[in-house]
Amino acid sequence: PGGGGRGFRREALPRTPLAGRLGLFALLAAGAFFSLALAARTRTPLIKKGRFTCVLWRCLGALLLLAGVGEILALDEKVTGLGRLVAQQAHFYYMRRSFQAAAIVFLATLAAGLAVLSVAAVARGRLKLGGWLAAMGGLGYLTLGLVDLLSFHYIDRLKAILFLGLPFLDLLKILSLLVLTGGLLMSLRAAKSRPGPGR
Repeated sequence: PGGGGRGFRREALPRTPLAGRLGLFALLAAGAFFSLALAARTRTPLIKKGRFTCVLWRCLGALLLLAGVGEILALDEKVTGLGRLVAQQAHFYYMRRSFQAAAIVFLATLAAGLAVLSVAAVARGRLKLGGWLAAMGGLGYLTLGLVDLLSFHYIDRLKAILFLGLPFLDLLKILSLLVLTGGLLMSLRAAKSRPGPGR
């Protein structure tokens, strides 16, 4: 109720097929593996910068692995359904669109700001191309995931579009993860070309 005849219910949207979730999990698991491999390459106990970088790669690997488990368990759909139920029971479900629109504008602004900062870091030589690609891919995946959780009407339309049997929003997630894993692989190859700790 309240949506009139103009829209569609989110429950009627096509869900991510098992093959799609397995693909997302595989890319996230690959990203986690590359991150942990990078952590091993940058583990330098005598250098504070090396220790910090090692911890950073380990945290990224753990987060990617957790995200992969979440994709397999379809936690995004469960969390969205729970949030909708809580909003309905608390009687502020009718306010959702204002909140959703504000949240999406905030996320888009934050993502754009981080993208600009990362480009500036590459231009100054503080961030290599592989790291930039990994950052952009990870930022894209995170932004798409959060926007999907918000269940905004116009974003839901992207889930209604199927391409190669996958909702278009999920295809964008896969493309983001391909950029992420590609950037991590580039970083790993660059790290392997340098002398490792103790050499």
